Amino acid sequence: MRIDRLATLGLFHPVARVLGSADQAARAILMYHSVSEASEEAVPPYFRLNTTPRQFALQIDLLKASDWEVVALDDLLATDALVGHRCVAITFDDGYEDFLTNAFPVLEQRGFPASVFLPTEYIGQHPRQFKGRRCLTWGQVRELSAAGVHFGSHTVTHPQLYSLPEASRYEEVRRSKLEIEDRVGTVADAFSYPYAFPQHDAGFRARFRETLLSCGYTYGVSTILGRVKEGDDRLFAKRLPVNTLDDERLLRAKLEGGYDWLHTMQHMAKAVRRALP
Repeated sequence: MRIDRLATLGLFHPVARVLGSADQAARAILMYHSVSEASEEAVPPYFRLNTTPRQFALQIDLLKASDWEVVALDDLLATDALVGHRCVAITFDDGYEDFLTNAFPVLEQRGFPASVFLPTEYIGQHPRQFKGRRCLTWGQVRELSAAGVHFGSHTVTHPQLYSLPEASRYEEVRRSKLEIEDRVGTVADAFSYPYAFPQHDAGFRARFRETLLSCGYTYGVSTILGRVKEGDDRLFAKRLPVNTLDDERLLRAKLEGGYDWLHTMQHMAKAVRRALP
């Protein structure tokens, strides 16, 4: 039984509709990882990172047929003033090769922009693997960049940044940006935070924000769950995780704010765990 789906479709999405928040202009950022036929049967539904090519195409076609405008990530985060229509950006973490083979043709055919965030240690002249999946090569990254795909940094080695010394965090952020710019010839001004973002530590957030700014980043995304709201920090924008289990009903509910409740529950659960001896 998948509790988050039942609660979203049975309670929180209907409530959002009654309150009118589902109909309000909003911004949402979808977070994808891999688009392939890989099996994740042993992984809990929420934590799955894969979307099958067929399901990905269905999800993109849902956007195409909806009143949500698919825009570039920098345009979506360019201003705090919400425009009078719904906007969604599509992002991919980890730089997997299946973005080129399975995701990009679907996006290109429908004229949709996308941002891909690269852990540069795993991007080579020849294919390297990250978490058992092949990653893009620099040649493929340049090819995709020339076709309009936006690339940003996902650090060098994809570490748990929160546990690193300050100097190591700085190098992960700085070196990845410089290598993308050197290899691709474009400005890498966006950053994607790997793993769970430590929302409870305001001091870390402030320090890391200064690190990003000092390295030349102007906007970024995080794993904080939810839609983008007016006044949010554009360096740590919220996203909506998507995988192959997101059918039309669940994806629509996520876009319309019916999934935002889970962020509050996650935050409370983590606070309780930290308070336990």
